Amino acid sequence: MNDHPLMVAFEALARRRKRVETMVAAPLVTIAVLVGYALYAAIREIQFEILGMHVPWLSAAVTFFPTIGMAVLATRRVVPRLVRARREQWIEEVAREHGVSSQTLHENFAD
Repeated sequence: MNDHPLMVAFEALARRRKRVETMVAAPLVTIAVLVGYALYAAIREIQFEILGMHVPWLSAAVTFFPTIGMAVLATRRVVPRLVRARREQWIEEVAREHGVSSQTLHENFAD
């Protein structure tokens, strides 16, 4: 780990971004798994009624993949917006805490 104040400041900003990502992704993926499980059970029953058997890979393909995929896509869309909304405040706080130029952080902190 680098002890240069500017590097420490960038690491602090990165940690904040990662925290937002985790706080968004965890509940979305949890909900996706729960919805996927409920859909899996329903599709399983439908397969038994129509086919007389269960095809697990088909059930997973039409339940878990779409729900988890939507959770990942939602996370990728929501996180940058949340980071942009907090960006100015974070940069000012981190600049003050680490004694670095907020202008430098503004120029180099990507959403």
